[in-house]
Amino acid sequence: MDFKAIIFDCDGVLIDSEALACSLSAKYVSNLGYEISTKDYMLKYMGKSFTNALNDIKNQGIDINIAEHKNFDSLMIRTDDFKNGLKSINHVDEFVKNLKIPYAIASGSSVDRLNYTLEITNLLPIFQNKIYSAEMVSNPKPAPDVFLLAAEKLGVEPKDCLVIEDGVHGTVGAKKAGMTVFGFYGASHMDKDMAQMLL
Repeated sequence: MDFKAIIFDCDGVLIDSEALACSLSAKYVSNLGYEISTKDYMLKYMGKSFTNALNDIKNQGIDINIAEHKNFDSLMIRTDDFKNGLKSINHVDEFVKNLKIPYAIASGSSVDRLNYTLEITNLLPIFQNKIYSAEMVSNPKPAPDVFLLAAEKLGVEPKDCLVIEDGVHGTVGAKKAGMTVFGFYGASHMDKDMAQMLL
């Protein structure tokens, strides 16, 4: 098929960060009284913002003051455990630089996290002014909002966009936007169960 633009998810597609971030997030919410393994955290919350995960956990009866913990994501990415484990997906920079059509990022992560992690992995210059976050729209993934924003800014109709996603929430959102989705399962967090769930 001929596409006029490519929209990338970031974590797990451009940056191999999902296993790392979900592991640290699972430990954090477990300490808040919601016991969850890294794998289960990935299955339930990968691709969602940390605030959305906290809201869901609170709705399950765990007493959490969300305002006290919503900055965990920004603090986590600046820890040595996170920074030292962060890396881009192999050859993704070459792939993006050689694209002949417009491209952008549509992510559930915060603007702060996107800019910070893309800078660490040397991908920020490639995506400068092409980064769209769930913070910029009313509804995060699995709503289509961030994908529709990216398409609008690229000047391309949603039906002409190819989305590259590793998460179910992002895949659902992109499909709701009327876009074609390529499921990517080349990052380190993708085992057979995760890949099958994505498919």
